[in-house]
Amino acid sequence: GDGSSTEWLGPYASGEMMCATHAWFEEGTYVIGVKLKDIYGNESSWMEHLFIVEAGVPNVEITKPKRAVYIRDNEIIPFIVPVIIGDIQIWFWAEDNLSGLNRTELYIDNELKETFTTCPKSWLWDETTPSKFRYIIELVAYDNASNNATNKITVWRVF
Repeated sequence: GDGSSTEWLGPYASGEMMCATHAWFEEGTYVIGVKLKDIYGNESSWMEHLFIVEAGVPNVEITKPKRAVYIRDNEIIPFIVPVIIGDIQIWFWAEDNLSGLNRTELYIDNELKETFTTCPKSWLWDETTPSKFRYIIELVAYDNASNNATNKITVWRVF
């Protein structure tokens, strides 16, 4: 995709795995072409694969809860930390402008709760842990170029 090419590599035995590397110096979308040749000189047609080179990471943000007191999913008053009484709908957004967003994972205290591949991006937190009050909500967004970004908040929750 960047105009470079290599000479034939090999020969390799039938079924043997081989590996080649290439470095790109600019972000972009590239098409990689691969062609095979057997020991008799017979060549395959070109096989193409789309490859995305991206240095940036996705954007991810938890939009609810914010620094406020919530009672049964309703924001009551701003506060220095998120305080949640009862169930709450956790809302967030994630995007990646170059390669596109692959998925977003929601964790509570390092336990995967849900994997999202489509919108809307919300999750109802209706689980109860009677003896615990402090939690960490974490979102990890993955793009199609294998980059990821994380956003975390610490909340206090009763019920």
